[in-house]
Amino acid sequence: MAKKAFLDVIRGGDFFILDTETTGLGDDAEICQIAVIDPAGRTILDTLVKTTKPIPAGASAIHGITNEAVAKAPGWGPVSQFLCALLVNTNVVIYNANYDLRVMQSSTVLSDQGGGGGGCDVAHLIKDKCHCAMLEYAKFYGDWNDYHRSYRWQKLSAAARQCGVTVENAHDALGDCLMTLGVVQHMVAKENEREANSKIQGGNAIGEREQTGGAEGADEA
Repeated sequence: MAKKAFLDVIRGGDFFILDTETTGLGDDAEICQIAVIDPAGRTILDTLVKTTKPIPAGASAIHGITNEAVAKAPGWGPVSQFLCALLVNTNVVIYNANYDLRVMQSSTVLSDQGGGGGGCDVAHLIKDKCHCAMLEYAKFYGDWNDYHRSYRWQKLSAAARQCGVTVENAHDALGDCLMTLGVVQHMVAKENEREANSKIQGGNAIGEREQTGGAEGADEA
């Protein structure tokens, strides 16, 4: 079955928004915080995650999550099991989805290797119904890069500002979920406005043609 169009997913309300904070950008990065909200902005999950290796100081400096903070948090195994049960039959919206999917996958591997066990491969489960809000917003914003032949990616905080969304609790998984929701809601509102204007313009054009046709008929008479 083909993946449902992004804006149709947001309009339909059949989705969750997911965001993570991690130990870094490398192939061995792990999730140290994850959050999920529903289309109304209600928190479904917001938890720290105990990592198998220490969180580097550089990562802690960005998101403020320390090794002490995650010491008593659940490991990725039980968190991933909850996520698999929650997300199995729904669309998932993530800002920079490829990155989060990769770190979810590496977290599963490292959890299993570290004896955490029992992990569920969330990334594999959701990849076919996962929508990247960052890529969709790049097209919406329209900042074309001639060199790369693609639209420039916008950081989440920049996208939020561009959409008039309050930038609050950046680099916190729950805060980033809420900003992502604000961004995609803005995209839908603008697209609905564009479609409504297009219908009005189309209706006006039809009316003008009918009036022109009527005038020509009167002249011939």
